[in-house]
Amino acid sequence: MRPRKNKILLLIESSTSYGRDILQGISQYARERNMWYFSLEPRGITEQAPLLRSWKGQGIISRVSDEKTFRMIKKVGCPFVELLYESGIVLRTSDDDIIKMAMDHFRSLHVEHYGFFSYGGADWIQSRRLAFEKECTKRGITPFIFQHQLANNAKHVEPLWSVDYEKYLLKWLRTIPKPIAILAVNDHQAVQLMNYCRELSLFVPDSVAILGINNDSHLCSISSPTISSIDPNARHLGYEAAALLDKKMQGLDISDYPKLILPLGVITRESTETLNIDHPDIVQAVRFIRRYATQGIRVTDVLEEVQLSNKTLERWFKKTLGHTPEQEIIRVRIEYAVNLLKTTNMSVKMISELSGFNKEQYFVQVFRRIKGKTPGQFRKKCLTEKKEGIKLKGAN
Repeated sequence: MRPRKNKILLLIESSTSYGRDILQGISQYARERNMWYFSLEPRGITEQAPLLRSWKGQGIISRVSDEKTFRMIKKVGCPFVELLYESGIVLRTSDDDIIKMAMDHFRSLHVEHYGFFSYGGADWIQSRRLAFEKECTKRGITPFIFQHQLANNAKHVEPLWSVDYEKYLLKWLRTIPKPIAILAVNDHQAVQLMNYCRELSLFVPDSVAILGINNDSHLCSISSPTISSIDPNARHLGYEAAALLDKKMQGLDISDYPKLILPLGVITRESTETLNIDHPDIVQAVRFIRRYATQGIRVTDVLEEVQLSNKTLERWFKKTLGHTPEQEIIRVRIEYAVNLLKTTNMSVKMISELSGFNKEQYFVQVFRRIKGKTPGQFRKKCLTEKKEGIKLKGAN
């Protein structure tokens, strides 16, 4: 006799890349065990869930924003895992680690001033802002915070932009010191910040570097310049949510189950390619390298772009960046390869070619010299960290 499959209700919004990534993680867990099938009710995160009134399945994974829907979930009486509502069994990405990644990224930009941008007063917004302020205090940094909310928008889980915010934001952008690196509370708000920087003719990233959170590839890519963002590891969040629900349905003890997932990392795009360099030719050279390094360019190509002698170019690179143009080309290629190793299943040979290396063997040698591991060893380590990418502590 075949074992009976469990019927699981998913109350996860599928209209955002974050929600879709969670769903992919859940489905991966289910595929590995071949014991679940799903009911997915199309809904926005703030919409009601009528299917709950007649639900007869064995488990629920939800991401809801209101007390009424959460009470309905509890009333069903089956095991559930909640990913947003604070009174639920919350499993989420660690805000503290998101902020630490952002701050480390800002430090690499050599920018003196750090800022945080958010509007609305939802709990998740306040959590990220407080984590940012705490990390700044720990590092001895004075932060520049924009945080505003309307009475009718204060607790809305996905706050809407209002023209009533406009005068406050414009004043804030005019008065904060520059150059500055600003963390937006999510990618939607990063786009809004970008629009107002453009209105004030503040150049991104040279005057204002912008970093978002959630890595919504569509939002980040349609913006100009494209927006760097922190990947919150939502697929792994979905996977662990499914694993937690499985334990609950089996009646296992979950008191020590981890509640916080580690974010995956910063996905770098144009909005944080800031260059705090006074020499315009060197700025042009660095941007040329960062744009075309993976296409196999050489230092001679850079020299043609900026019309400088090799000796002058190398002298200014060492003075401003601390290394040679050739080392910058290699650095960009290796970082591109790192991202592919972390996020794809491509072969090392293909990654070598896409990163701009002529020969796979040379790529492996350079990678090991810089990262201390071969590409294969590095990928294996990343996969292990991803599977174990949860903190053994309760939710904040």
